[in-house]
Amino acid sequence: IAIGTMLARPPAAVVPVPVAGTTYYYAGNKYYTRVMRSSWVAYQVVAPPAGAIITTLPANCKSVRVGNATYTQCGPTYYTRVATGYQVVVLN
Repeated sequence: IAIGTMLARPPAAVVPVPVAGTTYYYAGNKYYTRVMRSSWVAYQVVAPPAGAIITTLPANCKSVRVGNATYTQCGPTYYTRVATGYQVVVLN
């Protein structure tokens, strides 16, 4: 599902992920945000929000080295291990 795609409802297995006062929803290595569309609520696929923490990584991730740091890359998303799971890191 491409970034920007709108859904009437999120996938059944989404998990709420709070980031800096905003709640995102995560499922299948995709992040969603809730938006109002006229008089109805929709869920839009968004870029992984920096700082989001998930407890379990999706399948097919790999360890990569960038500069002096090692990250886990899952598709286009990079994570670093933190005490409570895996945190999204945006690399420039």
